[in-house]
Amino acid sequence: MTGPLALSRAQILRDYAALQPRTGDVLYCQRDVTFLGIPFCAWVAKYTRSEYSHAAAVRMTAGLAEVLEIDQHGPRWLTLSEFIDGCTTPRLTIARPRYLSEQMQSAVAVEMQRLHDSQPGYDFTFADPLKPYCTEGTAEVLRRAGYPAFAPEPVTGI
Repeated sequence: MTGPLALSRAQILRDYAALQPRTGDVLYCQRDVTFLGIPFCAWVAKYTRSEYSHAAAVRMTAGLAEVLEIDQHGPRWLTLSEFIDGCTTPRLTIARPRYLSEQMQSAVAVEMQRLHDSQPGYDFTFADPLKPYCTEGTAEVLRRAGYPAFAPEPVTGI
């Protein structure tokens, strides 16, 4: 699938390279996750009144940015280009957790691989502690690596 950011992908990649990508960077956008034919991510963005419906974490391996995507297929690795091309709106934000030391970045990479290898599935209910949704999985990877700022809470009242 090629979304509206595909045409500006080369510039996005250049801009991100200039920022010196790091393991633990978090990408926010809107994606095309569906559940039982329902456009799940579009629904999440609408009812949370956000331009974003999705989060994913970056891992740097041999100078290349890999993205741990968690969607209806479960956790999977994408290239940064594949992730950008899958965004369904022209909005992409890259966030960098503060104070993420090299040691903690290594721990984040280990936790990302652990989550990927466990293949827990995807939580469309926001209530299954064994299956993370995208934002929860991203936050959990950082938390397990020792980064204290992320504490996901169940979404209620939607």
